[in-house]
Amino acid sequence: MNETTFKNYWKALTQVHNEDVIMGVPKFSKKYFLNYLINAFNFYILKIGMLICASGYIHFPVI
Repeated sequence: MNETTFKNYWKALTQVHNEDVIMGVPKFSKKYFLNYLINAFNFYILKIGMLICASGYIHFPVI
């Protein structure tokens, strides 16, 4: 993942959160929505990490 992609994704992630707060969306729905975004974000990072590992650019030490 390049830097631009990450910045755009992070900007979208934080912008949604900020708009939720301003709009006064009920806490329970905001919580579930944020959890969904965070899970999707973590999955995206994991997927990219696996692709990088598979291509042989980065080798993580096996613990």
